[in-house]
Amino acid sequence: MNPNVSKIYDIEKDILGEPQEYKGIKFYPIKLLGESKYKNLFHNLLCYPKNTIPDKKVLKMFYLKFILRVMGFDKKDDLEDFLRHICRTDKIQILFEDIESLADIENIKFYIQFGDVKITEYEFDDIREIILQQNGSSIEYINKYDASLEEKMQFINKEFNELTFEENIFTFCCLSGLSISDLKDYTMYQFKKHSTRLSLWRNYEAFKPVEVVNPSKDGKEVIKHYLTHVDDNDRYGAILIKRKDFEEGNGKYFQ
Repeated sequence: MNPNVSKIYDIEKDILGEPQEYKGIKFYPIKLLGESKYKNLFHNLLCYPKNTIPDKKVLKMFYLKFILRVMGFDKKDDLEDFLRHICRTDKIQILFEDIESLADIENIKFYIQFGDVKITEYEFDDIREIILQQNGSSIEYINKYDASLEEKMQFINKEFNELTFEENIFTFCCLSGLSISDLKDYTMYQFKKHSTRLSLWRNYEAFKPVEVVNPSKDGKEVIKHYLTHVDDNDRYGAILIKRKDFEEGNGKYFQ
């Protein structure tokens, strides 16, 4: 999280499902159920890893201009719709300097009018980071995107029969003892945090006794304790191993 955002960000609001604020503007978290349209807009508009485009001009762009210049100017209506929803107001409009044609879009400056508050392209990068964080993602996670690793992740998920969204919901209810109605006010952030910790706990209960009876040869713990810290930015942790651990486990090859 960049310094500008970290100074004003309140993690307790995410835990409680309350809105974050930026210059007096409230940004409400997306609900787990009943807001499919806005979950899709969140992923399609704000979660694009622009560093996958090998163009210095693109990499230097503020993200607002990236949406309108690279994704397409037709995304303007989608972005306004998304922001109006999460800010709970219709008084939001994307504006820009007068230009002769959209061909000049790369050289103009965009800004967003939130009621009486004017947000610049630079400030929208902060807002994007806030929205990502409060909905269970982050800049660091998105920027770790790697096309080849994504293919491997998809292969692994397919091999292990990755659950659908519906199956995830009902599995979570079975394991947690909560009902579907209990989840109607859950945010994406709350569900991600709760389900991750619940999975660690259940796996620990199920597999730790097996590990105690059959410990690893090097004595290292394989089954994580349910109180273990979870790195939310570890996008490919399921298929990658740290270099240090690999070298220790294959020492004879690194003499």
